[in-house]
Amino acid sequence: MHWLLFWMLNPGDNRITDEDWSQYLDALVWEYLLWVVASVFVICILYMICTRRLKFADLRRPFWPMWLLVLAVVPGTAVGLRASVLFDTFDGLNGKQGAVSSGISSAFWTTGIVLGLTWVGFAFGPRVTPPMFKFKPRAWYIAIRKKLKG
Repeated sequence: MHWLLFWMLNPGDNRITDEDWSQYLDALVWEYLLWVVASVFVICILYMICTRRLKFADLRRPFWPMWLLVLAVVPGTAVGLRASVLFDTFDGLNGKQGAVSSGISSAFWTTGIVLGLTWVGFAFGPRVTPPMFKFKPRAWYIAIRKKLKG
């Protein structure tokens, strides 16, 4: 399952054996999956609750529930810190270089993946976004065509 951490398939230090690195990734991947799935689910639920409270008059105001995407930083930070701590606690890895780089790369990639999956959940999740707030590309496209034709 460690192929899910595709950005960390090769160890940063040449002194780390493939067996030790594989054990480290196998230990980290389950925590990674838990953080990603749980955070995407929680952020989508919070978004759904916030959009249900909006009224029709709110259509002309900025759509503030999209700011919930900022919460994707939380699982990224948690996975990054856990990757650094786990790196130092493994017997075959302690004393070798790579704890900080594996933590930083894990944090950035996790934040990006949670951000992308959450946005997909907002856009395509069943009953997540109310119909009055859904983007209607056909009407938008028709309005631009009318303006271009004059």
